[in-house]
Amino acid sequence: MKDDWFNTGFAKKWDTDTARGNPTRPEQLDILISIITDNYQPGKLVLDIGSGSGQVEELIFKKNPNVRVVGVDSSESMIELAKNRLSKFENNFHSIKKDIPSLKLLDLPQGTYQFVFSVQVFHELNDNEKKDIFKKVYDLLEHNGSLLILDRIDIDSVVFSESYKSIWNRLENLSPLKSNKTYNDYQRSMEAKEDNVTSAENYVELLKEIGFLATILHLHFNRALVIGVKK
Repeated sequence: MKDDWFNTGFAKKWDTDTARGNPTRPEQLDILISIITDNYQPGKLVLDIGSGSGQVEELIFKKNPNVRVVGVDSSESMIELAKNRLSKFENNFHSIKKDIPSLKLLDLPQGTYQFVFSVQVFHELNDNEKKDIFKKVYDLLEHNGSLLILDRIDIDSVVFSESYKSIWNRLENLSPLKSNKTYNDYQRSMEAKEDNVTSAENYVELLKEIGFLATILHLHFNRALVIGVKK
């Protein structure tokens, strides 16, 4: 069963419990945010595809309150959470309610887009939808602009099950928020979502097909940070 982002109760529960069951999230988010805030050029725009409850924006603004972010999300429940969380940054955060596959460049504020990023969103889209969004992002970005994708990826959980089990147990032991799930429990819960997960390598190939220079910046367990640069 897919996550019900349009359900207010589900959205609120997810917002208070995002790291549980995703122990690599804090480190990978910090890497993504560091890339954006270290290199952000004043006056330019950053687009978040699937901005959700504004958690990533809050972290960005803590590091650099001058970043200008446009957030797109389809869930009114998540957008309301983001508005409340980011109320003191309302001059730097512009929210748009839009179904992501149908997003058009004309829906977005005009300006120079230096970065586009997306966190845990594209696994819900099929490859054709991914490629369509990547093409729109390529057209939107300035020369040398970057697309950063942090997402759950497809892994061979059968052949390498013992290794992945050890990694999961290690992450659970290190994480301050325990999921209290075994590796097998976790795998079953992920499979039940029926998402369109793809490999990190396939993300790179899809980006290259569009024209990006692309690589995997960070890979840990079943989460990867992939970058595409427009040249």
